[in-house]
Amino acid sequence: MGVGSDARGVDYVSPANFRVCFSWQSCFADVISLLLDHSEKELKICYYWIDIFCENFHDPEVPELDDAEIWLRQTVASRIVNVGHTLLVLTDLKNPTSLRRSWCVFEIMKTIKKEVRLSILSKASDNKQLVYGLVESAGDFDKTFRGFAFKRELLEDSNVPYASVIRLVIRKNGFTLVENMIFDHMKQWITSMFKKECDALLVSKDNRELGYKLATNLANYLTKLGDLQMGKLLLNRALSLGRKLWPNQADFPFKMCNLLRIGIIHRRMNEFEVALNHFEEMMSTYDDLNVARDDLRRTDTMLQQCIIYRLTGKLDYAIESLIYVIKIRTKRLGQDDVSNAEYLVELGNAYFDQDNLESSLREYEEALRILEKAESEPLILLQSEVLSKIAKIHHIRKSFESSLHYNERALLLLISTENPSEKEVAAIQSSLNDAKFKFKIQKARADFAQRQLEKAAKRKISRVQKSANSIRLNRNEESAIQAA
Repeated sequence: MGVGSDARGVDYVSPANFRVCFSWQSCFADVISLLLDHSEKELKICYYWIDIFCENFHDPEVPELDDAEIWLRQTVASRIVNVGHTLLVLTDLKNPTSLRRSWCVFEIMKTIKKEVRLSILSKASDNKQLVYGLVESAGDFDKTFRGFAFKRELLEDSNVPYASVIRLVIRKNGFTLVENMIFDHMKQWITSMFKKECDALLVSKDNRELGYKLATNLANYLTKLGDLQMGKLLLNRALSLGRKLWPNQADFPFKMCNLLRIGIIHRRMNEFEVALNHFEEMMSTYDDLNVARDDLRRTDTMLQQCIIYRLTGKLDYAIESLIYVIKIRTKRLGQDDVSNAEYLVELGNAYFDQDNLESSLREYEEALRILEKAESEPLILLQSEVLSKIAKIHHIRKSFESSLHYNERALLLLISTENPSEKEVAAIQSSLNDAKFKFKIQKARADFAQRQLEKAAKRKISRVQKSANSIRLNRNEESAIQAA
């Protein structure tokens, strides 16, 4: 291309296969260092498009402000697509300035919207610090992610003449949409990076205990996201490592909560026998530790066992065990302790599956009473679920007005939460619409029946009146005859 080549005959300049997105506030030496690391790991020859070398913002071809929006949307976006791979460079994870700059945010937004591959480069030392910080914060992933959230109030202008136009383009796409778009991608990257670091720590000689803690925290987070398979894999590795690290201990850090979590994962995956084995191991460990039979620590495990008993049709045993567990918790914690609600709901589920609607409704209503009294924000989802279950019972009983009332309350609570499940919202909305439709039919039939009764009553009154008039007429005729 006229600029020479190296000893291998590889051109120094060629069409780019990576577009570099970075903040000009970054240390440029760090940017180059990360690109050098990246090029060594790639199997192909890397050519990088770097705006400071490739884009002349004072070139006459760059339009005036009036046409800048079209230029940004079409020309710049097409260049991103043509390169085919954007590298977001974060030289300092404690201060990710690339997520604060208008131009960088615009590039990231266009990359994601055009479905162009987006990779993130950061220092290995920064990655490790992020991991250590996460372990020290007891696995607070949300706190970690918040540091990488793009926020409109932190958005700074780029050092280009049409920075205001860039902000306008971002605003037209919707700040909330852009925030969520970038935040979701950052969460995926951080989670992937944590998995990689976790794998390395679990097999290391010096930091296996740190890897054990990270695997525990990461598995819990991934399970919440619904990645049950990866959660199960990490917990199995953590438990296996824990037994090696503490071979002579009946209990060791996180053992019981990890057994409970992995049992729940197997239960959610319908692997009931495996789940029960984990719960039995917990009970056996409690026996080894001389934990009393009515100790609260046993009740969490017993609840999970009862859920499996219910799901496998052992309803009588599930109900008997749940009544026993609830008595223990009520005695130790009091009747109104909010943690009892989950147990009451499960007892209600067992009664429901047994077609004992009266007992089921009683347990659901008691759980609802406790939840409403507690007014706990984290329990809104459970409260919404209970309201939906009560609505279902009223629906079965053909009390459609009550079903409508409880479904409306359930839906309002659910949509008040952050990022409510679309599937759950749709399910409650469907039940609500069904109850509303059937209530209208029921009311129409009741109104029709009432009108029929009213008509029948009017006809009866009319017949009585005619009969009375006829009697009076006969009497009048008799009186007239007698008078004559």
